[in-house]
Amino acid sequence: MNTILRDAVQSRQSTLAEIQGLISGYVQQQHDTSPLNTFIKLGMDRVQRHQELVAMKDTKLQTTHEFLLRRSRGLEPGRQYCEEERFETSRGDYCAVRFAVTHFRGAASLRAVFDAALFQIANVEMCMSDVLGNITIREDDDDGDDNVTQLRLVTTTGSAPHAPPLETNSLQFNEFHEATTSSGPNGTATSAFGIFMADFVDEDELYPYRSQERMRKDVTAALLLTRLPQEEHWHIHREGDGRTRCSDDGELVVKVTLWSLIKLHHSDLDVSYDCLEETRHEIGRWGEELVRAMQRTLTLRRTHY
Repeated sequence: MNTILRDAVQSRQSTLAEIQGLISGYVQQQHDTSPLNTFIKLGMDRVQRHQELVAMKDTKLQTTHEFLLRRSRGLEPGRQYCEEERFETSRGDYCAVRFAVTHFRGAASLRAVFDAALFQIANVEMCMSDVLGNITIREDDDDGDDNVTQLRLVTTTGSAPHAPPLETNSLQFNEFHEATTSSGPNGTATSAFGIFMADFVDEDELYPYRSQERMRKDVTAALLLTRLPQEEHWHIHREGDGRTRCSDDGELVVKVTLWSLIKLHHSDLDVSYDCLEETRHEIGRWGEELVRAMQRTLTLRRTHY
């Protein structure tokens, strides 16, 4: 009987491996764009630029929320998860895709985690500079009004100082939704959540890409913050306890769901193989470092307040 069961499991795993291979092939060919991307062109007029970004915010965030809910379907809410893919496209672009579900414990509130994310998303490249030894300069003066921010950054890679600098022209949209008693479908209650979305500017007349001097990096990201229900607190490791069990002390656990696609565009600039490989390696750490930076911020705030 054991042999029959083992053979059945191995057969299923072989079939799954074949399916995963087919999916990987599809990802390599098609996954350098996402359902979250929309073509964004910004003109010269600063007031009009801002108005256009504010106008697209609600649709962007709604699409992002729906995407993350679909992407998480099938996962057990109480378990952490991480999946990464890195690949080169037929055009020579290099992409790093990350999807992860993480749990934050000990935060004062869901809003506190949202505020930590808000701070770190605006400064993620700076934080990565500290971790990786890079030098990042912010070239914009956007103050982030109306939950919309443009971030134009230029980064020199510390481990590849002779490589051309990386330029990023990103947009960040965010919203925090308080819990309600009747705003859901058919007047049902809704839970509080925080949502972030980052997209890149395709064409910017005021700040055009400088492809003759810099390599281009595009960031597409989606971040959802929700409170993990008490009944889903299984598998949460308790400090000082080797077992994995359900927390019953009413502690707040925030579920952090992050999806990101980072693309390093193919460049005609003269870049050595070693420098290019170092740059490719570092862009894949964007999502991981963002979450770690959020955790550090929460820890510091708990320590000082």
